[in-house]
Amino acid sequence: MSIDGFNLAAIEDVPLTAVHVPRDELGTEAVHMLQQRLVRPDATVGALLLYGKLVIRESVRRIRPGKEPTPIKGDRLYD
Repeated sequence: MSIDGFNLAAIEDVPLTAVHVPRDELGTEAVHMLQQRLVRPDATVGALLLYGKLVIRESVRRIRPGKEPTPIKGDRLYD
């Protein structure tokens, strides 16, 4: 599995599943958070969740055919 959409297909024909990270948005938000920290160094620390995209290719498969994946309940995935 690849993170950040590193394209191994350019090197070799590998149908690798990848998590595409929104790099531009990540960079923009990181700069914004650093600027806010410079202005208010004693402010409480927060969290930011950016949504990436899972691109499923042939490097993964369903282990138990016919079974549906268990849905994630709620939006507090990382709490």
